[in-house]
Amino acid sequence: MAKPIIAIEVENRYFVKLFDCEREASGYLNLTTVERRQKKALVKVFLIKNKNKIHLHTFTAERLAKIDAEKPKIDLKGKLDPNKKLELTLFLEGKQYSTKTVDIGRYLRTPLPALIGILLGIIAVLVLLFFFLFRENVFDIDGEAGRAASGKERQTEAAKGEEEQPQPGYTEEEQEEFPSEENSQPEQTSREEPSSEGPVPEEQTSEGALQEGPAPEGAPEGSGLGIETGGAETGDADRPETEKPEVTPPPAAELQTQQWTVYFNPDSARLTEEARQRLADIRNQLQAHPEGRVVISGHCALFGTERGRTELSQDRARTVLQYLLESSWDPEREPDVKGVGGKQSVTEERDKQYLNRRVEITISYRSAQ
Repeated sequence: MAKPIIAIEVENRYFVKLFDCEREASGYLNLTTVERRQKKALVKVFLIKNKNKIHLHTFTAERLAKIDAEKPKIDLKGKLDPNKKLELTLFLEGKQYSTKTVDIGRYLRTPLPALIGILLGIIAVLVLLFFFLFRENVFDIDGEAGRAASGKERQTEAAKGEEEQPQPGYTEEEQEEFPSEENSQPEQTSREEPSSEGPVPEEQTSEGALQEGPAPEGAPEGSGLGIETGGAETGDADRPETEKPEVTPPPAAELQTQQWTVYFNPDSARLTEEARQRLADIRNQLQAHPEGRVVISGHCALFGTERGRTELSQDRARTVLQYLLESSWDPEREPDVKGVGGKQSVTEERDKQYLNRRVEITISYRSAQ
């Protein structure tokens, strides 16, 4: 779901964000005229939520005959209070021109169909959870019953087997049909062993070949049949263990940082022609890394007549951001825009204060491996 924003319609074609209703509580924009010696300007304020554009108010700025084209002499300030009431103030040549308060609470509430969908989703999750828990318990009960039944069957089969076994004390006829184990052995087992003086029969010799006895004359020791185990054990013990290769993790992507500087005239947040050309080149380099984190910081001189140093530095940073966005720059992450006044000056020499009237654009991104 897209986050609601307050935006200004520019030239009836596109919108410029004033502020985010969820992340921010206020916003400030420098606006310009389109035509030279334009006498009238319309400032249309919209609430954009889920691709729906809701018109909130239109300011009509008149008496613009003395304003040159593209000069940022029209300013709009918006502030949202905790009661979801939007206070809009239009400034003309630095003076308050008009104020309007709009209640946008009804537009920011979650619609009833969405609430119903959320409740149905929660109910569905609870039903599925109950089903799986109930199913697992049923399976456990069935398993216990099956194991008990199989144990009873085994006991019944064992009892039947004991009943079918023949009892001792056979009759003579049963003994003839079922001879004893001693009588059922073959005659060879009851044959007397021949004396050691006479020659050994061939059958006896072939059967006795696997029996232990003295080795024949002339045969080396250990030439008899057998299974050697000692050699195999010794070989396994002496075999070195295979070393596991070390796995080197892939190197992490290196963090890259680039920075550019745009300079301004004294007491002005208007872009010079040189600054516009500079920003056109910077925009092309920013578009190469849309995923990067961009910080736009405005600065002011330490001496001179620079009005409201913090406010002027903020105006310069917002002017740079607005120009980049209007030049079709489309970042994936919202840039961080801030004004620091003269707190981060690069020089304190009076004749070099032009170096402090600047905006720094910094981008940080991970380089591809």
